[in-house]
Amino acid sequence: MRSAKGTYSVGDRLPMRGNPTISRADVAAFMHQAAHGSEWGRRSAVITD
Repeated sequence: MRSAKGTYSVGDRLPMRGNPTISRADVAAFMHQAAHGSEWGRRSAVITD
C-alpha cells in the first residue's frame, strides 16, 4: 500500500499518459474535501498523482 503524498491533480479533464496511479489516502482526502465543499457537487472528477 502506498502512503499519501498530499499532492495530487484534480479536474474535469486531465491529460494522462501511461498508467497513472494515486494512493488510497490521497483519494480519501479528496473525497472528504469534495463531500464537505460545494466545488465538486454534481460534477465528475478525474484525480491523479
